[in-house]
Amino acid sequence: MLALWPRALAELTCGRDVVLVSGTNGKSTTTRFLATAAAWCGPVVTNGDGANLVSGLVSALLTTPDRTSTAVLEVDEVAFGAAVAACHPKVAVLLNLSRDQLDRFEEVGKHVTRWGRALAAEEGLAVVANAADPLVVAAVRQGRPDGDQVVWVDAGSPWRADAPLC
Repeated sequence: MLALWPRALAELTCGRDVVLVSGTNGKSTTTRFLATAAAWCGPVVTNGDGANLVSGLVSALLTTPDRTSTAVLEVDEVAFGAAVAACHPKVAVLLNLSRDQLDRFEEVGKHVTRWGRALAAEEGLAVVANAADPLVVAAVRQGRPDGDQVVWVDAGSPWRADAPLC
């Protein structure tokens, strides 16, 4: 689809309220919770099958032609920046970053930098971020040094093993 329609993600999210959920762990569960909650307010499209790269987001969005439905989408860490740039989401939920599975792409510190750039570039984006993960905190502070439109939450996780920025 993307080879034939490179702007598919941008065009399929145009006119929709979009929520992106990203992190190393917990994306699927958090996305399901948010999609279920959002469904109380109207139709929702989501990628419940876990296909969370740009191609998977496009596939999920193609399942409903209703552009008024809210999109609650799980996004892989590596695809977060591209998804933000294309979707212009209203909300980004940032769960955590760790080396778990990130070695298939690159060092976790590069994701911190990319997330920060994506957040800085998207005005009007509300960010819900895990205050207990120093890598998420570093990314958000890079992208939103003034803390504008950031809601910090603390899930109580004591994990610090992947946090040289702590």
